[in-house]
Amino acid sequence: MNDTRRSGVLLHISSLPGAHGIGEIGPEAHRFIDVLREMRQSVWQILPINPTDRGEAPYTATSSFAGAEHLICLSDLVGMGLLSNRDLYPLEALPRNRVAFGQMFAERGAVLRRACRAFLSAASVSDRAAFDAFRQRHDDAWLHDYALFTAISDAHRGAQWMDWPADIARRTPAGLERAASLHAERMEEIAVAQFLFDKQWTALRAHAKQAGVEIFGDVPIYVAQNSADVWAAPQFFELDERGFAANVAGCPPDAFAVDGQRWGNPLYDWQALERDGFAWWIARVRRALDLADIVRVDHFRAFAGYWSIPASESTGKSGAWRTAPGPQLFAAMREALGDTALVAEDLGFITPDVLELRDSFGLPGMKIVQFEIENGAFAPGNDPEDWPTLSVSYLGTHDNETAHEWLARQLADVLADPLQLAERKRRFEALIGPLSEAHWGLIAQTFRARSFLAVVQLQDVLGLGSEARMNTPSVPNGNWSWRFEWTDLSNEIKERLMRASEASGRAH
Repeated sequence: MNDTRRSGVLLHISSLPGAHGIGEIGPEAHRFIDVLREMRQSVWQILPINPTDRGEAPYTATSSFAGAEHLICLSDLVGMGLLSNRDLYPLEALPRNRVAFGQMFAERGAVLRRACRAFLSAASVSDRAAFDAFRQRHDDAWLHDYALFTAISDAHRGAQWMDWPADIARRTPAGLERAASLHAERMEEIAVAQFLFDKQWTALRAHAKQAGVEIFGDVPIYVAQNSADVWAAPQFFELDERGFAANVAGCPPDAFAVDGQRWGNPLYDWQALERDGFAWWIARVRRALDLADIVRVDHFRAFAGYWSIPASESTGKSGAWRTAPGPQLFAAMREALGDTALVAEDLGFITPDVLELRDSFGLPGMKIVQFEIENGAFAPGNDPEDWPTLSVSYLGTHDNETAHEWLARQLADVLADPLQLAERKRRFEALIGPLSEAHWGLIAQTFRARSFLAVVQLQDVLGLGSEARMNTPSVPNGNWSWRFEWTDLSNEIKERLMRASEASGRAH
């Protein structure tokens, strides 16, 4: 991994500006890369870019290998002759400041399907050859299963695969052959959509490379129950006789959730994965590294030990810790893939075995400025300048409050006591400067860390409050929808971020 001292911005593709209901991987994404260079940032961190089955969260994908069709730039398809400008007019009525997910999925899905049909009937010779090569490269690995899974799901109006006809749910050869024949036309459309995503993503990666910007991707540790991953490879998950999860993922009770958290994802059958040489995980990480220069591995601690909850339980309280073969998995990945640019999301309940696993494979961990201040850091021995070089410092992640929202909560804790409030304000002012510009003081603290990479959310660069928070963990609705406008990012803001990077020796 390139350990040159540098900085970057966290912003998901969906939060980009644009006229068609959600951020896309077209001209606006290319422009954002140019703006990053203008601000002398060299890393763009994003969230997972997999399809989400009309769900909001990018961490509940229907495939760990496919691309998110709802991020395809539709105006680029006009340029390919697959759509007309008239086709896009209805999408311009979608909100621009937030993503209205239900409406967006329905309306964009219909337009994209029209474009895919046009491609199949009238693609240029070169585009058709490129599509055929794309299919040949990915069909056996994941594309065929994903296209078949999605086509069957569409035909059953989104019913979970466990409720499909038994021969298809259990993937008997006759059932699969019958389904593939019945849904062949829809499978072709889905494959085209994946090709179009790949074509646009490849162009974006090329633009980023030319600009000297690395794409920092994200791999969730778990996958969704109703996914092509589980349907196509049920032997690698702890499932009951019907295909439902026997035990599910989550975390135990803590100060933030007295009942723990029950995420509901099926747990891996680690013995089965190990018997197979961890081929599924190796393929998943290889695919992620094909799409990004650096990859964050979410919930890294579960590779050492994970919280297993019986599926019949409604909370995370009744789970138990179980050991995972993390050392064997990462050794197999290193042998297959060589040295990989992975970052361990080592947050939460961290035990010595997690740190040993992280350090034995030389993986950077994460340091969150908000958490460190709350835990009494910035004292001798735990100042940001004392943090490991092999780490990534964050002001906050997509799961955190924005800087101003966080500071407001810190002050609200003592609001009823004027003396404590005055003392806490003095302490914060000594640490981060004027509270009216708390985000810039916290950005400076993030950037001055010894960590080789420092990342800040665009919301914090813009100095926004709770209205711009990306996600509130354990709150099921109202997340992931924030978007910005180019007018929000003034020349003054761009210059200040550039100066912050220069002052900390991170500008490139």
